[in-house]
Amino acid sequence: KTRDMAASLISDKDPRIVELEFKNDFSSKELEHYRAMFIKYDKNKSGELELFELNVLYEDMGETKTNMQLRQMIADADTNNTGAIDYREFLAVILKDKKGISKGPWTGFVSGVGKVHDDSTVTGKKANFFEQEIAKQKGDPLEEEKRRIAQEEKMKAQKEKERKAKVAAGLAKLKQGINQ
Repeated sequence: KTRDMAASLISDKDPRIVELEFKNDFSSKELEHYRAMFIKYDKNKSGELELFELNVLYEDMGETKTNMQLRQMIADADTNNTGAIDYREFLAVILKDKKGISKGPWTGFVSGVGKVHDDSTVTGKKANFFEQEIAKQKGDPLEEEKRRIAQEEKMKAQKEKERKAKVAAGLAKLKQGINQ
């Protein structure tokens, strides 16, 4: 039972596990940089960069790509045929470019990725439950931002509820005035 629990906490998609495969190819600082970049652009927190997310990444690099170009790039990098680029595939693309063996639109990707990195704007999910809990205890800016956003959404929902109540009351008064 403990083994099953441990297996569920550590997956082969966990960035730390994926990074072990690339530890001889990148410095720990580079891996940290690329992980932050991947998390930043994984807007829907799926663990993969999809077409729209790759588009945002390229826009931030100051480049524009057509949907056809982006689809081709994903097809070139997507070794597990999910229709998106997971972290392992992301690092593989960067490694090919770093070694000078990337082709087509992926050429020069490493230098472009370096242009858009900004630690203060990194968003995304932590690798697992324990990292999330540690981040909460340490006052992680990401967790604080999540709490702030949740609070804002709660306030918006409350205001919308109040607005609907006012509209309903106004309609009731209007109906009452018509019926008299």
